Amino acid sequence: PARCTVSPRVTKMRWSTSVCLCVSATTARVNGTIAEAKKPIMGFSTWNQFGDNINESLILDVASAMATNGLQAAGYTYVNLDDAWGATSRTSDGRIVGNPTTFPNGMKALGDMLHVKGFKYGLYTSRNVRTCSGRMPGSLGNEEIDAETFASYGADFVKNDDCGVVYANAVKDYGAMQRAIAATDRPMLHNVKAPDLTPTTAPEVCQIKRVGKDLRNDWEDLTRVFDTGMSNPFLDLVRNGSNFWMDFDMLFIGTTGDSRSGGVDLTYTEQKAHFSLWAAAKSPLVVGNDPRHVSAETLAILTNKEVIAINQDPLGAPVRLLSRTSALPTAPTGETKLVLRPCNATDLTQQWTLSGDGEGHLRNIGHPDMCAGVFQCITRWPWWISASKCANEEVTATSDTCTPSDEQHWTWTATSDKAYTLQWSPMNFKHTNCWGTPGSPEQCCLSTEGSNPEIDTCGWPSNASQQRWHFTGNGGAGGQLQSEVDGQCLSFGGDLEVYMGPLSGGRITVVMFNRSPISATMSVSLLHLPGFPSGARVLVRDLWAHKDVGIFQESFSTSVESHGVAHLVLTVATTE
Repeated sequence: PARCTVSPRVTKMRWSTSVCLCVSATTARVNGTIAEAKKPIMGFSTWNQFGDNINESLILDVASAMATNGLQAAGYTYVNLDDAWGATSRTSDGRIVGNPTTFPNGMKALGDMLHVKGFKYGLYTSRNVRTCSGRMPGSLGNEEIDAETFASYGADFVKNDDCGVVYANAVKDYGAMQRAIAATDRPMLHNVKAPDLTPTTAPEVCQIKRVGKDLRNDWEDLTRVFDTGMSNPFLDLVRNGSNFWMDFDMLFIGTTGDSRSGGVDLTYTEQKAHFSLWAAAKSPLVVGNDPRHVSAETLAILTNKEVIAINQDPLGAPVRLLSRTSALPTAPTGETKLVLRPCNATDLTQQWTLSGDGEGHLRNIGHPDMCAGVFQCITRWPWWISASKCANEEVTATSDTCTPSDEQHWTWTATSDKAYTLQWSPMNFKHTNCWGTPGSPEQCCLSTEGSNPEIDTCGWPSNASQQRWHFTGNGGAGGQLQSEVDGQCLSFGGDLEVYMGPLSGGRITVVMFNRSPISATMSVSLLHLPGFPSGARVLVRDLWAHKDVGIFQESFSTSVESHGVAHLVLTVATTE
């Protein structure tokens, strides 16, 4: 049997239900105990703040802190252990057990203690023979015994990672774990991370799916993950009753640093935007800080009941992009993130020249002193592509230091069908691999993930179109660089965006998102709102100011800080 899932989109100020994806019901292939996720989960995970340095005392102290500081009362009920909770090797009967040094009382005892405190209990594994840290066994080939073991520990949630795997085997590997979980007598949510699942196959093997690569504690990476999620066809499945949610990754709110290398802490304004965007997209809200030591400012963000209510709304419908305009200065002077946007032949900032014969600069025509390059020579995450002042093409002695000329040097090759591959080719810098981590030198190509151009190992994506580009001009004369995946063009970021989505009770939520480096006045039209009577008077409530700001009829405008949001709820006004 199949079910047709429909998720609303904003189309000309109407909720369009034209998107219909027919997928086989999860229970059609998996018989047994299927955990229900009626709403996005809320909770805590160890990874962002603690990495693989976790132990029993830490987990219990975190739970106690969440019970007293208001997080548990606000709805954060999952306590999820990420990597490195297990012993180095399996037992003689093939089971994964807790590390006897860091979890001396065992994993069932820990689960029991968390349950007594009113929490749910999450455990981590990976669809490989070892987990991502390499410190404990993964579940590949052992799905049945591992699911049985996790159930015996009292787990309510299983995160199933995918480091060093064959992407094409995602359905088989994750399907094996989902069937094994269903065969136990304990409902356990299955959270997976795999780029090769499709909107048809994903609901068969999980209830929660990550949108892409790990999020970093960094503004530009936050926008990368948000864009990836919002341009993802899986979002069409997300709604109450689907038992399927898109995971935009753990929150970096009140997190100091990053358990992995790199990352720049988000500002207070950025953290509020982070929370609103994740909540409005109906992502799980999983805190990644140290709940034992959180500021009143952090708690005020994470316990904002009005924003949480958007995330937990009974409709379960994510917001959709309503409008986008540019707010970039006429001539940007600093490093500016590049993005993929719908192609506009009259927009000179989407026009590029390839300066050289097979190698050289990728120079912007609208801003002729700006060239495309690899942000910080991928010496740290994120792997995003930026535009900065064009540097001289200088060849010097090989160095461990990245220079602007290294950032901006490309070679390109035309394929037989007139597509291009663009390889990042630093002339002087000794880069290691394309993920900015130690290893053998690799060829690194311009690639795409959602609406984000990035660097990845040449040939790495299973979809070759992710690294194929079409150039509409003739090199030196200039033209648009168009992704083969979805036909979007390489563009400057820094946009003003308005997102809108339906809520229960006939209400609407709006998120005004200012990506630009300057504050800006943003507006939303109130004419012809989906489901509202024609000419309705609209009550506007600001969820961060916690107040009604007035009744409006034609439009609503407000100033939004750089990297900030205005998060609103619109209701038909009932009084004068």
